[in-house]
Amino acid sequence: MKIWPGIIAAALLAGCQNPQQDTLVDRGAYQLETLHQAQGADRRIRFLVMHYTAEDFHSSLKTLTDEHVSAHYLLPAHPQREHGKPTVYRLVPEAMRAWHAGASAWRGRSNLNDTSIGIEIVNKGFTRSMLFTHWQPYTAEQIAVLIPL
Repeated sequence: MKIWPGIIAAALLAGCQNPQQDTLVDRGAYQLETLHQAQGADRRIRFLVMHYTAEDFHSSLKTLTDEHVSAHYLLPAHPQREHGKPTVYRLVPEAMRAWHAGASAWRGRSNLNDTSIGIEIVNKGFTRSMLFTHWQPYTAEQIAVLIPL
């Protein structure tokens, strides 16, 4: 009959567990509780707007961190690797509006900066000759990192 005290102790200890522990996200200086979700909200993000920069990485970074134009993300042609993973530059948090789409409209919506995520991909774009236009391809590294982004 010594089994009953063990079962009772296990049942009492199970009641001491914090069921919200799985809803806490460690954000370094604080914990973010995610259990309670508001009903009064809708999706802000409806579009992804992707541009080529027409400049090299350093010029693109300078332009996109200045006060006149911005984007949420910048993808270098050959991303540096940290801990075996390619580095993508987040210039504006997704919760904020970046200035990447200008005076824009798409499928009945205007001012796409309000409802989109801007991704700038370092790429020269195109060159023209008398006979044709040549588009520079995106690198395999850019495509590989763009897919999960």
